[in-house]
Amino acid sequence: MIVFLFIAFLLFLISLTILKTNNLSPRLFNFLQHVPHHDKLGHFLLMGILAYLAIASISPLLKSRNINYPQLIVGSVVSLVIIIEETSQACFPTRSCSYLDAAAGITGVIIAAMIYKLTSPAKTLSH
Repeated sequence: MIVFLFIAFLLFLISLTILKTNNLSPRLFNFLQHVPHHDKLGHFLLMGILAYLAIASISPLLKSRNINYPQLIVGSVVSLVIIIEETSQACFPTRSCSYLDAAAGITGVIIAAMIYKLTSPAKTLSH
């Protein structure tokens, strides 16, 4: 179930990115422009949710293969994707590359990894 949620949320984010790149943002999100720092807050929340779902989906697989620190591995991959995506925005006239947006997203990833670590049941692996 969590894998399905991860894939669905990832597809949602890809759809939003395509819409934003083509200057077709849904009117549903127009109200957000009245919220202070909505852009940074959005990056923090959306990337945090993505990271949590990715970590919750992939960490059990990594743990079953005796790979240590799965949250760090998955979180690093998500952070790398954030940096690549944010940097690529410099290539599109309708987008703007912002390292503060990337920092907000990576902060969301860090918080999501911490929340997962605190809330996931500790399972010992038998050899």
